[in-house]
Amino acid sequence: MKRKLLTLLFLGALFGCSKADVVSDDTDGVAIDFNNVQTRAAITDASQIQDFGVWGFVEDYTIFNGDKVYKEGGVYKYDTPRYWMKDMSYSFFAVHPYGTPVTIDETGETRGYSIAFDTPVAADVDLMTAHKDVIASVDSEGNYPTVDLKFAHALSLVKLQIAKHGKNSENRIVITSIVLGGISKSGTYNTLTNEWSDHNGSISLSTANITLDNGDITFHEVITGMFVPQSINYNTVSIRINYDFYTSNGEGEWVPDEESYTANSYLPIGEWEPSKSYVYKLTLSAVDNNISFKSPEVATWGTPNPSGTIIIQ
Repeated sequence: MKRKLLTLLFLGALFGCSKADVVSDDTDGVAIDFNNVQTRAAITDASQIQDFGVWGFVEDYTIFNGDKVYKEGGVYKYDTPRYWMKDMSYSFFAVHPYGTPVTIDETGETRGYSIAFDTPVAADVDLMTAHKDVIASVDSEGNYPTVDLKFAHALSLVKLQIAKHGKNSENRIVITSIVLGGISKSGTYNTLTNEWSDHNGSISLSTANITLDNGDITFHEVITGMFVPQSINYNTVSIRINYDFYTSNGEGEWVPDEESYTANSYLPIGEWEPSKSYVYKLTLSAVDNNISFKSPEVATWGTPNPSGTIIIQ
């Protein structure tokens, strides 16, 4: 069934499109469908994407302009249907979460997008983007395509794990706080170059009340955050550990030292890249306050360890 001018003429008015001749008699009553959302890596899977903003273009005309696509009843929906026009070229760009500010650059031959992002206090927002070019062709069964958006992470996933040194294996260490600080808080992401710029501000993450008990020298994950990709320069990203040290009295009781301790250090020099995870393993040698680091484990975000893991020497 053909749907002629009225639907897309209305859409042109809705989005301020001044070139209404984009509408043709080849417009079919088949709405554009986004129900094939995928992730290239963990959010951990597409079922966790509840909404995203979408931009869409047919040739040089805007048909979606940051519109919200949301999941309802297990299906992705948007409020005003747009309809395919047979054999026209479409381009789609999407950002999760919905409401993320996006600037479109149309000065070059390729349409580009830049995203201004500010890390929230908990560093728990997973910024993701997707791009898809589609030709509105009909398959052998008369079906138009579904827009299969494949989202990729734009941030760096950073994890901090801690263990006590072997020489303290028979002691109890109670960590009262760990603070990871000096991380750039905001930046601008260029989707064409996959690069970040305009780094600004600073953010810290902290945790508390971790007990490393007698005989426990395993690594415990204490901090996890998603951050703007950035260079980690000499003495920039700091770590501070406040803790109490306990010794057994031989009668089943743990006796604390009279004073509490603080250990300070910095993350090793390196580079955080988009869509990669970084696991820092640090060892606390109590009383002498020494923090030592293993080289971070780097993996494509969502790749199970040890498969795909690169150890940075």
